[in-house]
Amino acid sequence: MLELTTLSGESHFLANQVGFSRKQAVNGNRSLSFLLPKTDANSHVFNLVEEECFITDQTTKHRYRIKQVEQRVAGQTPVKSVFAMHEFFDLIDDYRYDTMTNGTHSISAIMDFIFAGTGWTYNVVEAFDNLEFENFGDDNCIALVNKAIQRFACEFELRDDKHVTFRKKIGMEADLQFRFNHNVKTFKHTVDTSNLSTYIRGEGKIVEEVPVVTAEYTSPNATIFGIRHAKPYTNETIIHEGTLIAALKRQIIDAPEVTIELEFSVLKDAGYLQEKPRLGDTVPTIYEPLGIDLDLRVMEIEDYPGTNQAPKVTLSTLRKTYGSALTDFTKGLFDEFFDRETGRIKYDVLDEATRRATEALNNSLTELEYPPGMGIVARDPEDPLRFVAFRSAGLGVTTDGGRTFPNAITADGINTELLTAGQINTNRIRIFGGNQDTYIHINGRTMDIHGTYERAWFGNAEFVDSQITAGDGYVRLSKLNDPEGRRNLYLSNNGLSTYLNGANTDEGYGSGVLEFWSHMYDVDRRGLTAYSNLGSVGLKTDSRSIYLDSKSDVNIWASNGVVRIQPRDNNRNGNNHFVFNVKDNSNPAETDGFIQYGTPNTNYGSGIRFSKSSADPHVYITNGNGDFGTGKLDANVMKANSVTTRGGTYEVYWNGRGSGTLGGNGANQYVLSAGGIKTNGNDLYLGCSGSSDGEVRVTNNLGYNDGAGISYRPIKASEYRNGSSVLTKQNIEPVTERGLDVINKLEIKRYILNEDVNVGNYSNWQIGVLSELSPEIATQDLSAINVYKYVNYLALSVQELSEENKAQAAEIADLRLLIEGGEAQ
Repeated sequence: MLELTTLSGESHFLANQVGFSRKQAVNGNRSLSFLLPKTDANSHVFNLVEEECFITDQTTKHRYRIKQVEQRVAGQTPVKSVFAMHEFFDLIDDYRYDTMTNGTHSISAIMDFIFAGTGWTYNVVEAFDNLEFENFGDDNCIALVNKAIQRFACEFELRDDKHVTFRKKIGMEADLQFRFNHNVKTFKHTVDTSNLSTYIRGEGKIVEEVPVVTAEYTSPNATIFGIRHAKPYTNETIIHEGTLIAALKRQIIDAPEVTIELEFSVLKDAGYLQEKPRLGDTVPTIYEPLGIDLDLRVMEIEDYPGTNQAPKVTLSTLRKTYGSALTDFTKGLFDEFFDRETGRIKYDVLDEATRRATEALNNSLTELEYPPGMGIVARDPEDPLRFVAFRSAGLGVTTDGGRTFPNAITADGINTELLTAGQINTNRIRIFGGNQDTYIHINGRTMDIHGTYERAWFGNAEFVDSQITAGDGYVRLSKLNDPEGRRNLYLSNNGLSTYLNGANTDEGYGSGVLEFWSHMYDVDRRGLTAYSNLGSVGLKTDSRSIYLDSKSDVNIWASNGVVRIQPRDNNRNGNNHFVFNVKDNSNPAETDGFIQYGTPNTNYGSGIRFSKSSADPHVYITNGNGDFGTGKLDANVMKANSVTTRGGTYEVYWNGRGSGTLGGNGANQYVLSAGGIKTNGNDLYLGCSGSSDGEVRVTNNLGYNDGAGISYRPIKASEYRNGSSVLTKQNIEPVTERGLDVINKLEIKRYILNEDVNVGNYSNWQIGVLSELSPEIATQDLSAINVYKYVNYLALSVQELSEENKAQAAEIADLRLLIEGGEAQ
């Protein structure tokens, strides 16, 4: 999606554009173009699309400034053809009227000069040698950037936040071997051999018109192209053969300059692993038409967002990067300092120190002596015993008239008793010791120490090609032969880091920082921070403990992941992980926290979930995923004021709630269900909280059944005891009514229970009284028989019958006596 920002600051999204393409090149073009036909969807924007407006590519967040708009009519439809350049190229309108001080400058100093006040920032990856610059400036910023990248032989990348990164080479080495032959489908294919050479000579430092070192190099490609001579190479800074040979190999162009334009899908089919082409990537190529191996780079990319059309990439040999631009720059620079008429260097381009020394020597000719056989003598006019002798063997300083020269410079080296200086300017001094593999090199304000060694790092044997660089306010330790690219460690005033600026989004250069005086977590107090931008940070000990001891708080943050604790990881079976996690809910009030335990292989086993709401705090026992209503709780003792249903609407039956109905929907389904109840003491108490006529009822599993009728169950026990202590009674008095009168009024009925009828059992006949017909022995609500009253009325009746039986027995005895002739008692 493209967004238009007008010169007045209005922003609108574009719609219905066609032919959208983006182009980018190494150190060059970065642009986009498209056609915009006027439609109902974009009619309100169509007239606003004009030169100098901004276009933002929402997929990359890069901004482009419209430079060309061509309007035409297709049929009856107005159409605009739009071309826009990246906003980086707006720097062509920023002009540096000043020039930098002539002399040696670092790449950072050059970029500071260019980008100051532009709103753009930059960083430099890798180390670059300081270079001599003269009259640098007096041009627009884009032109100055071009000069700088040509001089330092570097490349740059652009970010969407107006930031530029400079590297020696952008891109990575592709893990494939591309085989190019005549069957490969290409858009364009060119081969240029005009600069091809296979043989080159070179020489290093010149001493007394004789080079200290010379070398020659013949490319293996001479077997293919024959011997083709390149212009001889010279370098006054080289004194070792190995260094010179390496320079010759870099200097010579021993392979044709090849350019291939093809669809990205061709590279994908050859094994290119990236989903999209990456600018600057090196693609090792077997170029079958010439039978040679080439390192081609992705130098240009053109893609077509929103379509199925494959991107188009341009592969080219490495030297094509700078080519004629660097040649033109070198020629211009040569014309600036070399006077072709006299064949000499122009005096006014010499640095200030050299000019002052030249003038001082010219002005001191009257103090020089030329004695026969003695060379040149510069004598102190105040003390004739102190002089400097210049001879073919060297230079000597004496204070005793020439008997001894304790301070001398000869072909064997420099000898001095004392070197005293308030300041030594080393901008133009280079000190080199050792060989091409192991050396100490001091060049201007930097010192390099290079060496190799072998080690077994955590048990892994490796050979290390190492370099230590000190200068510009920091110390850098480098491993040059790391398979993932150069590995650096910087010691600076902020601490230790693997990248000079602390962090870098490129995994190949940034890894970690140990920052002292850190304010990363406390803006008021300086602290210590261990930081990694793309990797992990670990603390490990193989045999001892790790302590986190804080006077205040210990904070553990996991911005995008979980907090995992793995106790007994080595001496317990299986994966035993505790994981602190947060639920992913769209409502912030519902991002509950939960602790998982178990193995991640089976989504953990169990968990505890904590609600985030302070108004209704909850803790849940859950499964390993922290889901509601999934866990089980097993406890020896549990204390709670209440136990409710999960939604909190009802309290469970055994905690006071319920009408007696033991099933159904709503409140009636939340009851205590168990296969048995066991007391932990001697007695088991069942309490009724209602009035004095409250009952303990034993029914089927429906209980009261919401008044739909009760079906009772028997109680089986070894003994049934009715509590009847005087301690539980008041108003105790004799019974006045006759028990037989009550018993005789009872109607004994024959019947079948409803629950037997419900299951089709019509043979289980019962006999008994009905509570509604027997109020004398029924409960107050006539819903049941009071067995205790029934039994005691029966006992009272037995007592009454016993008294009557005794009276009748006495009467019978008296009658028997009368019948038998005796007297009655």
